[in-house]
Amino acid sequence: MLAYTTKGRCGMLMDRKAREPSAKFDFRRTSFGHVVDELSDNYCWTMMVRRKMGRVAATCAAVLLLFAVALITQCWKVGWGDVSSLESETDSSQSVARLQAAAINQSKDDKSELNEISGEERPEDSEPHQAIVSFDQAAITDPGEIVKEEEAQAVDETQESFSPYAQGLPQESEEPSGANLPWRHVCIIGNAQREDDAIRSHNMWDSQFPSFWYVWGDTDIAKSGDLPANIFVIRTPDKKSWAQGLAYLSNLARRNFDCEYIFTHDDDLEFKNKNNDDTQSLSVSLSSLLLLYQPAVAAFPWSVGDATIPAMTELANQYNGERVAPLTGFDSGMILYHKSIVDFFVPYSPRGEGGFHGNWSLCAHFINLFAPLTFREHAIRINSIVYKNLINIDNVPRKERKKVKIDESGLAIHAESRHPYEYRFNNAFRQFLSNGLRNKYQRWGREMTTYDVTWSIEPVTDSEETEIPEIRPANHRTFNRWMVLDRLAEIYDLTHPVLSKNVWLKSKFSEVELSTYMNNRRLLGGDFRIIIHVFTMNRLYSLNRLWLSINKANQINRAISILIHLDFDNSSEREQHIKYLKHLRSLSSKHGPVSLQVNLRRKGLRNNILDAWSPIDNNEYAIFLEDDVSVSPHFLEYAEQMIQVYLSPRRGGAVSSSCIGVSLYNQRYDEVNDREWEPPVSENNEPYILQMPQSWGAVYSADGWSDFLKWYTTLPTDFNPLVPNSMTNRWPAEKSWKKFLIRYMLMKGKYLIYPNLPGGLSLSTNNLEPGTNDRLKGKALEEMRQRFKVPLLDLKSIATHGANHVGQSFYKQISVFEGTRVKLNLIPDTDFFDVDRENSSVQPSYEAYMDRLSSFEYQDETIKALGSDALHPKSLFLPPAWKLKKVNYKFSTVSETKELLWGEKSGAFDKCTLMIQVYDRTKTILERLKFYHTFHLLDSIVVVWNNLNATPPVISTAPWSKKSGSKREPSKNQFYIPIHFLRQKKNSINNRYIPFPEIKTDCIISMDDDWDMPHDHLAYAIQLFQGDFFNHLIGFQHQGRVHLPGETGGDETKAWKYSTENSKQVSIVLPSGAVFHRKYLDMYTNHIPAHAREKVDELMNCEDILFNMMIANATQSGPVVVGLFAKGLQMGGLWKNPSHFDKRSACMSYFVEHVFGGKMPLRYTRTLYKGVWPSQVSAAGVVHLS
Repeated sequence: MLAYTTKGRCGMLMDRKAREPSAKFDFRRTSFGHVVDELSDNYCWTMMVRRKMGRVAATCAAVLLLFAVALITQCWKVGWGDVSSLESETDSSQSVARLQAAAINQSKDDKSELNEISGEERPEDSEPHQAIVSFDQAAITDPGEIVKEEEAQAVDETQESFSPYAQGLPQESEEPSGANLPWRHVCIIGNAQREDDAIRSHNMWDSQFPSFWYVWGDTDIAKSGDLPANIFVIRTPDKKSWAQGLAYLSNLARRNFDCEYIFTHDDDLEFKNKNNDDTQSLSVSLSSLLLLYQPAVAAFPWSVGDATIPAMTELANQYNGERVAPLTGFDSGMILYHKSIVDFFVPYSPRGEGGFHGNWSLCAHFINLFAPLTFREHAIRINSIVYKNLINIDNVPRKERKKVKIDESGLAIHAESRHPYEYRFNNAFRQFLSNGLRNKYQRWGREMTTYDVTWSIEPVTDSEETEIPEIRPANHRTFNRWMVLDRLAEIYDLTHPVLSKNVWLKSKFSEVELSTYMNNRRLLGGDFRIIIHVFTMNRLYSLNRLWLSINKANQINRAISILIHLDFDNSSEREQHIKYLKHLRSLSSKHGPVSLQVNLRRKGLRNNILDAWSPIDNNEYAIFLEDDVSVSPHFLEYAEQMIQVYLSPRRGGAVSSSCIGVSLYNQRYDEVNDREWEPPVSENNEPYILQMPQSWGAVYSADGWSDFLKWYTTLPTDFNPLVPNSMTNRWPAEKSWKKFLIRYMLMKGKYLIYPNLPGGLSLSTNNLEPGTNDRLKGKALEEMRQRFKVPLLDLKSIATHGANHVGQSFYKQISVFEGTRVKLNLIPDTDFFDVDRENSSVQPSYEAYMDRLSSFEYQDETIKALGSDALHPKSLFLPPAWKLKKVNYKFSTVSETKELLWGEKSGAFDKCTLMIQVYDRTKTILERLKFYHTFHLLDSIVVVWNNLNATPPVISTAPWSKKSGSKREPSKNQFYIPIHFLRQKKNSINNRYIPFPEIKTDCIISMDDDWDMPHDHLAYAIQLFQGDFFNHLIGFQHQGRVHLPGETGGDETKAWKYSTENSKQVSIVLPSGAVFHRKYLDMYTNHIPAHAREKVDELMNCEDILFNMMIANATQSGPVVVGLFAKGLQMGGLWKNPSHFDKRSACMSYFVEHVFGGKMPLRYTRTLYKGVWPSQVSAAGVVHLS
């Protein structure tokens, strides 16, 4: 057989010179009929004649045949014809050109061009297949250069026409493609094994849609009279894969027609109307639905998925009986793409992106991910038209299947009679695809459930009566490139390798446009996503209350997922635990996908939260919610806007790396000092900086949380994260994660931004129910609820019922009325939200809002009091972080954020400094040092050396002795911790209370040089100091003394008496083993009247009594007494002097009269801490006494 072709541009009838553009042979100027008019002048209309005929004879025969066919086809209509008679126009006798492409004399450049389109590479030295026909390669160009987006013609008001991230970039697209081509509603492209399969598939649609078929199998050619209208058959010498063939045909179809939809169509399908009573033809049924909904992507019910995949079964049941449904999982062999976005999917991905190559199954995953998630309400499943596979490998008995063959590219050929279609690394590619998702928990494709489909499919018009449109319909929906890019960037990383060769991205945007767009998204906070972490164990009622509040919250246009963390409950029955687990699995949310993480062993709240989140990038933000928390209807709106202003680098001065999160809870209690508290007053109720984390609802940034976790992992396992002078120290470290975050924030100078809404309204609140860290009941629990439970912000309730406080005007300014919903808007420039500037659809008039409310229960006269000037409500200005009021961890206002940085000073409570005063026991001091230096809670030892005539011993604090051997024990006079011998200029017992600069800790242990106080006794006293009593003097019961009313009469009156009477009441503790705060050293040395210390020097006694009286006067309470007993070394001392007690009684009376204004400051202590290990500590940190 020889090939005879007739070409629109050049024609095989002419020699090579005649193929120049000047020798163009224009069919449209002939009277050959409409069929020729539809052929692009860039393509060949070919017929096959016998190979044995000579070239001249064959040429003549082809020309004569061309004229004959043209005369015949002149009598029939082609294309849509008369609009009113579309269904009846199925003229099957019309002749149609058959395009048979070949590459006999293709140059290497031609080959490269074809390979670029198909996404495959061919070695330069490979020989082409024997050609059947020749083909003009000038017609094959990159689809991205052919089809440019048609913009600014859409009338659909639901679409954005402007991207806030495209500021400064051109918003209008280039001239629409296909302006000079005949318009067709649908163009079919498909691969066929046989020409008969192509014809059968084409006829199903009544020959109304032009269809292009690449025949890759047999070589049997049908006679021209057997061909239906509008079909184009193509053959090439090289055998193309499924994906290559469709890319090839997509190019051809769009060079010939202005196709509104490209319909990829397998050759083994049989379509029909689902309703057997439907008399409409398939072409009319399809066109009617496309006109009614005008989608970006449309597919058909995948019966196998509906029957075997639970998520798809659920959706199929939900939309059973509906004409269309949201698109989720579908078969990639039959899809309709709108012309403005077809190049995003065809040529199919992947084509080598990320090292993957595939032709069928891999591209199916690509389409299943991007089509539903990107186009959402514009991606439909056409339920009213169904299909079945006539040839399916699953329908072939296993014994009859041919052995699988794997070709060089990794394609698996299951049967020689079908196209190679399956790739071996589907799971790897699915994982590769998922890595680019903004939300790593996002379900996609066939795994999407009703919980993931938060959009609805709405028709373009209310009328279901549609007519076939005129050619070049200007009122049809198109898809603006910026809108599509916004959608795409919301769900996927545009820099991911899977998009590296995407034709649509490369053809629609220049590199400058893309880089500018992505930079704008980063600067304007457009890329971030939110993960809501919910923590629970066994509180069903609490969890349901939280879940209800989450689902009642206003939605935001942001990628959101919810991850529930279920801790294992050791105390509950197994069946009860499983029942709770099943309940959690049944939960769904309108905000996004819901996932469940189950601990197989008990972690506890601290570890459950600290293990919950490992951010994958800085565009991820987490909201932590324990199950006894409830949230406001506006918590997501608030979180989004605060992230944009204070956490995402939106504008220069607003963002600080020191800000690690935003609290949703409106703080009204000072947990550090255990007292009521009010936030700093501001003019516009602006938020404020507080150096405290929040566990009752907060947003945390990825970089802040990651840095915290990095710090946390370096800590010793037994580390207790104390902070100076804080009641939070009493929280048990093994249970509290917040305690660790407080220490981190103090050390690094970090902070959160807290709301300061009028009336104490909050975005979250705690219902204070018994749980891991709270065990209170009854009256104590009610008191805690009154202290910590704050009212939630509900703008709709305020709009309808008014506010019971002065914040009415404020809340009016931040309210935006949208239908029957009231939204929160704190950002003055609304460009960062979905705003239709022309129609102002986001902010309708106040009267319109009132009209909407008339049918609801919220109608109230109070609403009208707000006034109708809410047409464009003013937004509250959120100033940069550096302008906000600043409150440190002590709940004290500071002027500069640098005052929040404590660094190493944050560890002042970790350990203690032991102070020992020495005068004449210089020979035994080393024994005392050896006893104490191994105590793990000591930072250093300060020896106050009062002996002016003796020299302190020489010691070493090197880590280890060079001669200590493998046991690594200290040698003589060698110690583990720093020891400071401080020689004094004056022998005074007041020296024991000097605030020496060598002291680095806030915790001080006073010790006499004749005591070896057991380490565990000291540890218990230190625990009391660190948790609850850092403002008090702590001592031991065996060191307790009392003050009693003195004796009167005789020559001298003793107003007060110092006594050791055996009493349960203690008002004085001796210095040995006493634990107290460093600040009292400064108070004693620098603030007690000098004559009082002089009295101590005069008597060489009573410094400890004066110290006790000073602290009692400051705290208005007695000492904290520990009921642990130890015995001194009985070395003697001042206490053995017969006048010792008289002196102490005298000085006590002197101090009362001359230092404390005649009032006795000492207080009796009736509470005794028995030092039980481990301590039985309540939720409030108070030790229970037995």
